[in-house]
Amino acid sequence: MKSLPVFSIKDFEERAGELVYVSDLKEHIGKYDFIGNPHKHNFHLLLLTESEGNHYVDFVNHHFSGYTLHYLAPGRAHRWIFKSEKPKGRVIFFYEDLFGSCGNVPSVIERLSFLNVPSPYPIHNLTEEDWNDAQWCVGKIESQNGSMEFGADIFVKNTMEMLLVIFERLSLKKGVSSVDPRSRSWKELRRFQLLLERNFETRHQVNWYADQMNVSTSRLKQLCKVCMSDPPGRMIKQRRLLEVKRLLKMTSMSFSQIAAELNFTDLAHLSHFFLKSEGVTMREFREA
Repeated sequence: MKSLPVFSIKDFEERAGELVYVSDLKEHIGKYDFIGNPHKHNFHLLLLTESEGNHYVDFVNHHFSGYTLHYLAPGRAHRWIFKSEKPKGRVIFFYEDLFGSCGNVPSVIERLSFLNVPSPYPIHNLTEEDWNDAQWCVGKIESQNGSMEFGADIFVKNTMEMLLVIFERLSLKKGVSSVDPRSRSWKELRRFQLLLERNFETRHQVNWYADQMNVSTSRLKQLCKVCMSDPPGRMIKQRRLLEVKRLLKMTSMSFSQIAAELNFTDLAHLSHFFLKSEGVTMREFREA
């Protein structure tokens, strides 16, 4: 395998007029067997299921059973394995531009913490009440998605927001983020995260990101320390390291290919970077 594949919604079935992709889980898995291998998306993913299995997000194995709601941000590598050959549930894919800002009022994407701050909790167990609420939302989204009836698009967007709020409330109970989404710090943090995700392969200097954000380097350092408990330089380094680990564990790319893919000066540079960061060689990490 070369670099991890990145799927867009167009790689799955699209029907005219639909704002989101919604599918029965069993049918989705049966139709697209390639999703059993590690991959990424350029869209947001929600999975609502009552089946048992394992969801591998990057290098963490999340076992799940019972009523669960899963969220995966664009760019994260994952795969899932279900215990049953006929898992029950629904999957929803959507792009960020589904929700637009209105004047100075931020969009739902900008206001919800779990959509912005990397979370160690991609899966939440649901109470029966939460499950019924989420099921209702998905059912309504599915019934109105692509409909020519007046207001169907508004109905889908508003109901999607309700579903995302359910996940946000569960995330807040676990303390995913203490950052107020209405604050200036929140907006600046989000901008830094987006810049980092788009440029980590080629831009490694804190001052470059500060310049792009029109803030001072000291302001960016303070922002990351307060909001993420990490300096921006470490966040840049950790993002590069994460991608190296993904390619080591989830592909058969050679070390030299990985160095070239991620714009390291040469293999020696990558080897030193990885050993210093992890305390083991890339070969030891790949074979572990």
